Amino acid sequence: PALAAQEVPSTLGAIAGSYDKVFVWDNGAQMWRYYVPGRPANTLTYFNPGDTIWIHATQPVTLTIVN
Repeated sequence: PALAAQEVPSTLGAIAGSYDKVFVWDNGAQMWRYYVPGRPANTLTYFNPGDTIWIHATQPVTLTIVN
């Protein structure tokens, strides 16, 4: 999504309240990493360059990720 790793909560701050879960496939570990707002045991903490991000939006949103 960008040229450097970015923390998930701050990257998604512009659409807070408009999504309920986010997933990224970790090819090295062969598993989905997830982020659910308010959940303490999230396995996704950073977006890394080249990640494919799946966001379950609960309403129409536009997200722009910048460096």
